[in-house]
Amino acid sequence: MNLPGHLRLTTLGDVLGAVYREGATGVVELVEGGANAGTLHRIFIVAGLVGDVESPYGGKRHERLERLFALRDARIAFRVRARPGATPPPLEPREFLLGRRRARDGEGARKGTTRRDPVRTRALATLGLTEMADRASVQNAFRELARRMHPDRFPTANAAERVELIRRFAEVTAAYHALVA
Repeated sequence: MNLPGHLRLTTLGDVLGAVYREGATGVVELVEGGANAGTLHRIFIVAGLVGDVESPYGGKRHERLERLFALRDARIAFRVRARPGATPPPLEPREFLLGRRRARDGEGARKGTTRRDPVRTRALATLGLTEMADRASVQNAFRELARRMHPDRFPTANAAERVELIRRFAEVTAAYHALVA
């Protein structure tokens, strides 16, 4: 598992997502920089799930975790060790991942909002597909459109029609490449 060394380079949502996908067990340690330099926070992970949160910030586990999601400047370390003593039941992934800001969302992203990629949305519309389309659907749609509209299929087209056919075929090809590249 590859984690960045600093929260400035990513978000806590990305870090916990990577740990969750790996199914790792251990401790994510965050050491704050900036105004609260040196403040240590620990997130105990059990099989990829958040088990407990140890932080000088008071409140319940959810509240402490929520405060950590607001951090912008902290060193990140992952230690493979179990927490001594009993731990509460782990949080479900929807409780610590769903709706969290991710690095790919950009600075303006807010909790609970998702930004659609306009290039992907436009490419899917060009191929006549929905947001849920997978790679195989994209390939099948492209092949079908290419079979129907390839300029070579219209040898009797005049110059203006040929220009339009080439333009439309280039648009479909660009949409395909935007989705599979």
